Amino acid sequence: MMRNWRSTPDIISNLPSNIMETILKYLPLRDAGRTSVLSRRWRYKWVTLPQLVFQNQFFVSSGDTEKIKVIIYQVLLLHQGPLVEFKLCNPPFGSCLDINNWIPMLSKKNIQEFTLCLDLGPRHELRCDLFSFLRLKHLTLCGCVFKPPPAFKGFTRLVNLNLWNVNITPEMVG
Repeated sequence: MMRNWRSTPDIISNLPSNIMETILKYLPLRDAGRTSVLSRRWRYKWVTLPQLVFQNQFFVSSGDTEKIKVIIYQVLLLHQGPLVEFKLCNPPFGSCLDINNWIPMLSKKNIQEFTLCLDLGPRHELRCDLFSFLRLKHLTLCGCVFKPPPAFKGFTRLVNLNLWNVNITPEMVG
């Protein structure tokens, strides 16, 4: 006996853009990327996310440290538009040169919230590009060396500053 299958409308592809963005916003980054297979309309929607969060859940499911670094680099390369928030918390690789390569990419994204927490290895010396984040409102650093360039006059829009296990130059304190 043959059944008559009716074609059902593609509800997920016809969602309004603001609903799609809200759904993606609440998904972990890995799952947001996986929505690309849902339909043509969802394919590159995740690359416009206003926040990129790389923390515990992401690291557990991503494999070895070199693979994780490559994934982060590819996500940053593919990302389009402004990026309000970037978080890199407790990566399994600690301080590394790759972080210094990601910061210039982020400096072009109008970041407002930046979090870098490194618990493994030596303290990470931040690149000068971090001090060019003109729209920065929230800065959280852990396991870093905070050494701004001599011409640095401060983050003019900064509202919240959290520093843990951070080396600060004596000139900065003065």
